[in-house]
Amino acid sequence: MDSKYKGRNPNLDYLDHFGADGRKILWDTEATGVVPILMTECFAGVGAPYVASSGLPIKTVAISEHSGLAPSQCAVWATRAPEVTNLDDITAGDFVPRMMELLEEEKRKNPLYGLNPVTAIFGGSPCQAFSFAGKRQGLRDDRGNLALRYANVAIEGGYDIVGWENVVGALSDKTNGFGHLIGLLSGLSRMKIDWSPLICDDRFLKAVEASEGLASQEEGVIDLPAFMDSNPHAAEALLTDEGFKAVACADTVKAEVLADDLKAKVKAGDVACPKAAKAVLSGDRQAFLDAMAESSDPIDECLIHLAPFCTAAHELVSPESWWTKVMGKHGQRWPSAGVVVGPERVLAWRVMDAQEYGVPQRRKRVFLFAVKAGSGLDPTKFLFDFPEGVSGEPGFSRKPDLVVDGEKGKVMVFVPDVKMKKFGTSIEPHWGG
Repeated sequence: MDSKYKGRNPNLDYLDHFGADGRKILWDTEATGVVPILMTECFAGVGAPYVASSGLPIKTVAISEHSGLAPSQCAVWATRAPEVTNLDDITAGDFVPRMMELLEEEKRKNPLYGLNPVTAIFGGSPCQAFSFAGKRQGLRDDRGNLALRYANVAIEGGYDIVGWENVVGALSDKTNGFGHLIGLLSGLSRMKIDWSPLICDDRFLKAVEASEGLASQEEGVIDLPAFMDSNPHAAEALLTDEGFKAVACADTVKAEVLADDLKAKVKAGDVACPKAAKAVLSGDRQAFLDAMAESSDPIDECLIHLAPFCTAAHELVSPESWWTKVMGKHGQRWPSAGVVVGPERVLAWRVMDAQEYGVPQRRKRVFLFAVKAGSGLDPTKFLFDFPEGVSGEPGFSRKPDLVVDGEKGKVMVFVPDVKMKKFGTSIEPHWGG
């Protein structure tokens, strides 16, 4: 065997990614008459999707790689792929408008694209927040929150296909970052609740007036009624003493970790309203309402301490039957594969190991693909094996394992049959059937 191919798995087909000049083989739309998928790569690194798509009908239009944090990677892109625009920092306020303008410009340049070419976005957000290297802080780490920023970019950009990759620790993150991600992408928006009884409490009414006054003075600041509508679980917790205590003092690993973190901040004097923080730690709703009444900014000074303990409006929470023992207590752990059917997107995820694809080392990662609902695309075809000779034994149950009612529609979660060695079967998948 040629030394160039030494170490390759003989059972896999390989694509040589570069031409004689050392550059990627770009898809020729005019010569083939085939319109490529227009792709955006976030957290681009040195461009694995860009390289892997060589010779395929996929065109990378833009990337996002932070020039200040990753100058060497940006230099690689500038040298090896000068035709691709780097949008730099994904957290920039004008990131999405600039990204959309690039896609529109690409469509205008080539009439073959028509009005609606397929668009795709891929990214592996920083993994440190979900791995031991970053002390597994999850969404309490700014790097962990970049996964949700990426999801929002994909949603605002209206991409037809969304791909995400990360370490398997994301599935057992104590802040449930993965539950936030799949709920957000699926289009989950929990039902609003009637919190009007709180208006009868003078303390809450005073907090409403303070927040509305602040919102009228500063652009972009939301008021308390808007917060209550967009955070139904937090609103529900404020309605009764029992509900507040159940949320703030829940017997879960997540609540314990959040409480320890808040205690440390109170001890260090690193909280805007110590009275509100202490009320959360003790599960005292009355003391919390007192603190809100005294605050000039009840959202950023008080509710910021309660909100992490609550289920977010877009967050999917795995049922107790899926939980595993973590440090002697029940902790959250999403399965290694699954499918989510939501009102906006259908998505699938699966843990895969690099050693099964020709790489001489074990390197497990979770891969997720999401497609627009009703698009005719099936994300399970991207990720799951449908082996021949298997019949009558569906890899996923017909009945959803989890159903959450939302304002936009139901969100259903399907997980594999634990007795199956393979993910899927030779029969057609039946998500939602």
